[in-house]
Amino acid sequence: MKKMTFCSLAAMLSIVALCSCGKPQDTGGDNGGDNGGGSGDDTQLPEGPAEPNKPEPVQTNLAFPYIISDGMVLQQNSSVIISGTHDPLVKVEVFTSWSDEVYEAVTDEEGHWNVAVKTPSASYDSQTLTVKDALGGIKEIKDVLIGEVWLCAGQSNMEHPMMGFGFGTENAEPVASYSTLIEDSEYPNLRYFRVPKNISRVPLYNTKEAVWQKATRSDTPRWSALGFLFGRELHKKLGIPVGIICNAYGGTRIEGWMPQSLVETLPSNSYKGPDKLSAGENSPSAPSNTYNAMMHPVINYGFRGMLWLQGEANADGLAWAYAGHFRDLIKTWRTIAGREFPIYYVQLAPWNSSWEDAPTVRFCQFRGWEALIPNCGIVGAADAGSSSTIHFANKKPVADRLLLWAMNREYGDTSVNPMGPHYASHTVSSGKLTVYLNNADGLYFKEGTANPPYAQVCGEDKKWYDAKVELNPDGSLVFSSPSVPSPKNARYCYSNWHVGTIYNGQGLPLFPFATDKIKK
Repeated sequence: MKKMTFCSLAAMLSIVALCSCGKPQDTGGDNGGDNGGGSGDDTQLPEGPAEPNKPEPVQTNLAFPYIISDGMVLQQNSSVIISGTHDPLVKVEVFTSWSDEVYEAVTDEEGHWNVAVKTPSASYDSQTLTVKDALGGIKEIKDVLIGEVWLCAGQSNMEHPMMGFGFGTENAEPVASYSTLIEDSEYPNLRYFRVPKNISRVPLYNTKEAVWQKATRSDTPRWSALGFLFGRELHKKLGIPVGIICNAYGGTRIEGWMPQSLVETLPSNSYKGPDKLSAGENSPSAPSNTYNAMMHPVINYGFRGMLWLQGEANADGLAWAYAGHFRDLIKTWRTIAGREFPIYYVQLAPWNSSWEDAPTVRFCQFRGWEALIPNCGIVGAADAGSSSTIHFANKKPVADRLLLWAMNREYGDTSVNPMGPHYASHTVSSGKLTVYLNNADGLYFKEGTANPPYAQVCGEDKKWYDAKVELNPDGSLVFSSPSVPSPKNARYCYSNWHVGTIYNGQGLPLFPFATDKIKK
């Protein structure tokens, strides 16, 4: 009798154990990363009967902006913002594969959350971010690299793809030496995120759909030429992962990139309202439109610094306002980002156009470096333009000059002064005007240009005449003309179209100048 009772009890316990095997034991799941949906991959239920001992996934409303997704690069040795959305007032935890620290947040009433995550030093190790919610939901962002991140912004010359606009057409305008440059473009640890073009009258949380790409010969032709060429060489020099974020929209005025708080401070003679623009409020140049849709969603993504090429669209009757606009724009962006990130920018390259104020924009850009914007650098492009198109093909030397600034200021390479030769002062004596320059060591005229073109002098009558230019041993330039016996002012490459032919010993071109415009 006792034996039968023991066997019955054992049988009952076995049945209970077998039944328990079919019950979920936890609420987690092995989720894939976000590959374009901006919200991570929800774990999918297997087709057919459930596998033994495998828990069913918990559906979750966890989501991420597109820029926080598989393959992203995070800025090394920093505190980067990881953000997302969920239902209101839900606790979220963020785990990283590189540390044991857990980051917690609670979504606000609109469902937004963010945490500041500490990143380690750069490496090629593939990392993972895991995000869990209090309801048992879980998502992962995979193949994350830690390295250096740069944001590249502006209008069409920053947007200009390696293979040009209008892919494959006869007017595509590819960059110079395109085929050779693309051959050297297989770098899986060089990553690229293209912010899609968009406009909005209100600030947006997310960009349009986009993904992080690895540098391959099939994808890099469509990357920003300046972004790719800068990123590739930085990747080679540092030997660590590099992420490039391209945030450019062709034809945009600087006012389009301004937050509304800045627009409200503009004087009445500026493009303060969309009614001042022929395209109205649907123009990407209308105040705040491109900022709201393209810059606002990424301004707090951790990046080392910014590269900027913009200004052609401001070469109009209001060009003199550019200096103050540029200064205030950078100051406002830095306030929003909470740090004085460096910005290195390109002075407008020459081109044949009907716009008369491109020289004024160049002057304002130089003034920004000279006196208005801290922690910045300017690149000269007087020798890089095209007489036939605004989208100059000679992007490689410009990218290299941007890299000089980054290597010098951010990564400690002081072997080269990244600043090109530029006007310092001038004197007039015996019918000649002498211009003294800074950073002019080793100054020389490009071979075949014994007398530099695009050099002029004027007298009191303000009529300009072509000038003869002589190079003194001390690096100063002597301007003279038989048509101007008493020169008052001189200028060099101060025009829409010109070809710079004066360089210093580092191979950097002399910045355009006009002595009558300079106010000390």
